[in-house]
Amino acid sequence: MNAMGTQKPPFKIDLNDGYPGRDLAGVVKLNLHNCITDPSYMNEVIAHQLFRDAGVPAPRTSYARVYVSVPGIFEREYFGLYSMVENVDKRFIEDRYGSRKGAIFKPVTPTLFKDLGESWEAYEQIYDPKTKLSNEEKWRMIDLCRLVSHSSDYEFSSRIGDFINLDETARYLAVTVLVADLDGILGSGQNFYLFLEPKSNKFNFITWDQDHSFGQWTRTQEEREKLSLNKPWDKGNQFLERLFSVPEFKDSYLSHIKVINDSLFQPKRINAQVEELAEVLRPAIRDDSPENLELFNRLVNMESHHSYANILPELGPDDPKPSPGSFGSDPEAKPIKGFVAARTISVDDQLAGRSEGLDDGYIAGEDTPGNWKWAARIFLSEMDADNDGKLSEPEFHQGFDSWYEKWKTEDPEALSEKDIKRGLSLAMTSM
Repeated sequence: MNAMGTQKPPFKIDLNDGYPGRDLAGVVKLNLHNCITDPSYMNEVIAHQLFRDAGVPAPRTSYARVYVSVPGIFEREYFGLYSMVENVDKRFIEDRYGSRKGAIFKPVTPTLFKDLGESWEAYEQIYDPKTKLSNEEKWRMIDLCRLVSHSSDYEFSSRIGDFINLDETARYLAVTVLVADLDGILGSGQNFYLFLEPKSNKFNFITWDQDHSFGQWTRTQEEREKLSLNKPWDKGNQFLERLFSVPEFKDSYLSHIKVINDSLFQPKRINAQVEELAEVLRPAIRDDSPENLELFNRLVNMESHHSYANILPELGPDDPKPSPGSFGSDPEAKPIKGFVAARTISVDDQLAGRSEGLDDGYIAGEDTPGNWKWAARIFLSEMDADNDGKLSEPEFHQGFDSWYEKWKTEDPEALSEKDIKRGLSLAMTSM
């Protein structure tokens, strides 16, 4: 969405399209991520490396200068530096699990493993299978959803290990919580894959889309740095609430947290990765633009990135800026080095019992960005003409008519994308 109106869309390249059998070092599909939301170009690459080093299945990554030719429009036009991410497909599975058999899902739901009935049609879109499913694979998912939704605590605790790989899931969640990735299973319920491994008949988690890792998505900087180890998820996540109550899982999860925090997640180690990548990336980012290079260097030097420069570039210096969380980013978010330094201290304190961290009750309070009620309050404050705490249909229409008149600046007969972005930003700061 942030790439709309820019000359830097993301791409997926299928090397077999029109050329059956063609690959690049055994890879057929390549994902070129534009890093629009991450001007450091490192969040995803270093996060995936951390997952892999911790023993969690995760895509390999690299970088690419992307040139585009379109007859009559572009002739080898430089679109910029992209991160290149391995596709999660049957070849990925074969490399990690030794066989192309099994089912791959890419869920998008904040209520993971909720019982939706006995018809697979209710699950199809939510779990978005990337492989052709057998009836047995469909029912395995449905049975897991039934277990999570309806079983007693004893039954859940005794049977959940039959459905998911508990130790691998503990590793996956340990890294996810350490990097405070709140744009995935802990929050919106997206940006990961599930693989049903045929030999064990168990589900395994595979990480994906880490551009907002290292505490750079929603909530406040303090909340991300001190994210609770014991309750890191948003409200209403029945699966995680039940899973974290299973002693076998919880012990494994906390053990992995400690080991990873004491070794792989140490500031000295992560800082060295940042510096190494910075040396490699600077020439390509310099070719993007001097402004991008200046921002990149500030991030490498641990300065906050004021990400509105990327998300809302049309805002003038005197325009009010959205509150943290309005567009999912905090302008004062620390880059990788600063976040890791603070996060490791918080994790040590929580493991030693000196702190409980900041959990869901603090994070998703009535007036914090982590709670989406702030959006409803914007509509009420802007459109509730009679102040009765409700929006009638006439008030709703009148409110949008008023926004339309106030927002248009370029064309008196239409709103441009720039008008809408600027108008929404101003509305979000008016309450």
